[in-house]
Amino acid sequence: MSALDPDDTWPTSARAHIASSDLVAPPPLKKRRLASGWVASKTHTSGYDEILPTDTQTKLLSDMAGSSSSIPGGTLPSLGGKFTGYKRKRADDLYSAAEGVRTDTANTLLALPGGDVAFHSHAGGPTTGQAEGHHLRRRAFARALAQKWSAKADSVFAGAVLLASRPPGAQARSAVDTTKLRDQSALTPWEKNRETAKSMVNQGFAALPPVERTALRKTIQLSFDELNKGAPPGFHRELAPAVPTSPRRSTAPDPAKPFAAAGGDYLLPKAAVAPAAPVSGETPGAFGRRVSQPFRVKR
Repeated sequence: MSALDPDDTWPTSARAHIASSDLVAPPPLKKRRLASGWVASKTHTSGYDEILPTDTQTKLLSDMAGSSSSIPGGTLPSLGGKFTGYKRKRADDLYSAAEGVRTDTANTLLALPGGDVAFHSHAGGPTTGQAEGHHLRRRAFARALAQKWSAKADSVFAGAVLLASRPPGAQARSAVDTTKLRDQSALTPWEKNRETAKSMVNQGFAALPPVERTALRKTIQLSFDELNKGAPPGFHRELAPAVPTSPRRSTAPDPAKPFAAAGGDYLLPKAAVAPAAPVSGETPGAFGRRVSQPFRVKR
C-alpha cells in the first residue's frame, strides 16, 4: 500500500460488506462502517475501490452524526482542499447515493491529469499517481456537495465520476502495461463495460429535472477539464452532447496489443451512448450499485 494515499489507510473500525453474490445494500446509518475488505471470487481475491475515498466517507459520516444543519466551508484534504459550505442533508444524500459505487481493486486503473494512468493498489502494477487519481474524486464530490440537487442526481453524478476516473482502453494501454492487471478477465471487455455503464448513467441522467441535468453536466465537465490539463491531443476526454458521459467508442481490441485493455477512439459521428432501460422503483443507492456492476466479478 502507498503511504502517500489516504484512501489506502483503513481505520480499525472498517468492516467488509460480504455477500454470496454481489454487493449488499448498506446497513442502517447507526450501523454503517466503511467497506473495503477482501472477498474471493472464482478468479481472484479483491478489495473494493469505492468511488467515495475513505477519508471523504469519514467526513460525511461525521457530518451526518452531528447536530448542525449546515457545514461551514474551509480547507480539508478529505474534500480536495478548499471547499464551499453545504447543508448536512447533502452529506446524507451523497453518502447514501454513492456508497455502493464500487469496483474491484483487481481491475481498477485510475485516470490522471495529463493523460497519465495509475494502477490502484493491489491491481498488479505501478501505483505511482494513484493519490492524485483519488484526489480528483475528492474535488469532484466537494463540488457536488455544494449543489442543490437531489439524491438521485448524486447517484448519477457518482456514476459519471466513476467513468471519468476509469480510463478508456486506448489511453490505459498507451500509458501503462495493462497486461499486468490482476483481473485479466477485465481486459477484453474493458471498453464494452465502460459503454454499458455509460448507458446506465445516461438513463439516470435523462430522468432528472432539466435544472439538475444542467448543473450536473457543468459539474462533471470540471473533472474532465482537470483530466485534460496537459494531456496530449489524442488523450483529450470530452462529453457527448446533452449527457454527463463521453461519446461512443470502439470496443475492439488493438491488433498490435491483443491481450491489453480493449477499446479505441471515439466513433464518428460523435454521439452519446443510448440510455439503458430504466429499473422501476430503483433507489439512488441501488442505481449506484447497478452502474458499477460491470466492473465487479460475482462473489
